[in-house]
This record gives sequence, C-alpha cells and structure tokens, in this order.
Amino acid sequence: MEGIIIPIIDFEDTSVEEAIDFLRLRSFELDPDADPTRKGISFVVRKPRGEVAALDEDAAGGLGVREVPGALRIKELRMRNVSLWDALHRVADETGLRVEISDRGILLRPK
Repeated sequence: MEGIIIPIIDFEDTSVEEAIDFLRLRSFELDPDADPTRKGISFVVRKPRGEVAALDEDAAGGLGVREVPGALRIKELRMRNVSLWDALHRVADETGLRVEISDRGILLRPK
C-alpha cells in the first residue's frame, strides 16, 4: 500500500463508506502490480457487535451519537501525493476508527 500513491484526495463532509469506496477504486487504478488479478486492495468496514454502538465523545463530535462506522463523516480532508496507507490512516484518525490487516483485506473497525 505504500507503493500506491494517490495524487489528490479532497473529502468534504464525506462518509467513511464514500471515502473507502474512493480509496478502493484508486487502489485498483493506481496499483503498480502488472498482474491484473492481484491489483487493488479489499476494504471492509466492520460494525461493532450488535447493530449500533456508542462512539466515544470525540469521534461523535461530543454529541454522544450512536452510529455505525460506515456512516461516520469526515468534515474535511485534503491531501496531495499521499500513499494509500497514509490516506487510510488519516481517514481512520479523523473518524475514530482503527485499521487492521487481515487475510480478508484491510479492516476498519471501532477502537
């Protein structure tokens, strides 16, 4: 993921699902691997056990809002010439999620 460089990221009031969809598409487009069957990264946004879970005050903007992780919003994130790995971690930091690598791909889940 360090070898996949995204020229421009411009998120404004963007949901985690929308951000991950963007990163997923860019990972396929920009992956330098010559083998088309190995291009791109698979992402999964995991819900906490149960349908919804309370987020900590910081992640919910101090409102104590109960939401699923994919619905969290990124107020504003603008980056240039950034690796997919760094972009993914910034999305996670902005939304209070954590990034895990698994055999299924990259997981984003509540902290």
